[in-house]
Amino acid sequence: GRANIFSFFIKLGLDLLKPDGYLAYVVPPSMNNGVYFAKLRQYIIEHSNVEYLSILKNSRLFHKALQSTMLLVLKKTKNKGGYIFKKNGISIFTEKPEWLKKVFKNKDTLFDLGYTVKTGRLVWNQNKKLLTNKKQEGVPLLWAHNITEKGLELIAKKNKYQYVKVNNYDIGPAIVVNRITGTVKKGQLKAAIVPKGMKFIAENHVNVIFPPLKNKQLFLTTSALSKEKISLQGVIDQLRSKEGLKVLKYITGNTQISKNELEKLFPFKASPQ
Repeated sequence: GRANIFSFFIKLGLDLLKPDGYLAYVVPPSMNNGVYFAKLRQYIIEHSNVEYLSILKNSRLFHKALQSTMLLVLKKTKNKGGYIFKKNGISIFTEKPEWLKKVFKNKDTLFDLGYTVKTGRLVWNQNKKLLTNKKQEGVPLLWAHNITEKGLELIAKKNKYQYVKVNNYDIGPAIVVNRITGTVKKGQLKAAIVPKGMKFIAENHVNVIFPPLKNKQLFLTTSALSKEKISLQGVIDQLRSKEGLKVLKYITGNTQISKNELEKLFPFKASPQ
């Protein structure tokens, strides 16, 4: 019920093309990743080859529109795999698929290492009656602005109450990461550790990384169980590293990173036990 109209134009264009015909569009790069456009990417893969893909840096190319844009050229022929990166059952479009493959050499994703990632489960404007700034009345509500270079800072902002009155909450240790990363190709990740034993709820614009639980070891991969591990601080350091930010640049086609991308598309170098 929320389909972006350019998706229909891509499908229609491919359906109208003759064999070996070309389609060249200027479209938003948001189609390159995320579950929302997964079926569109799959349709393109099944019906054409991606001949060319380039995300333009200037987001003010069109009059009175602040919109990131991408040049996309498709050919109605068998797909050759160009501009496509696949990992853990997820297919994304990217300008640098070969570079991403090299980055993943001898590295694992959080999913491989037994970590789980969840999107913050409280949508504040749907739960206004539960919000408060009185510490004694609720548990901390973690917003993106609470994630700083120094760690978590519980400072309420206007209309962003710092606590929420709920009995169903999460408990640290965990890592909170901003979902909104900034502009396309210039995104940044902020991350902070939620201390062990701290009760909290994350707001919907925050991703939460949970470490492996001892009672879930049967479900971890072999590498996670027997060979490798990574600390919470190690996860944060790699998320914020130069290489991590470059990975972010090439796995996201819009201004945010999803729970799935953080969990299954981001490479981490674990340490041998």
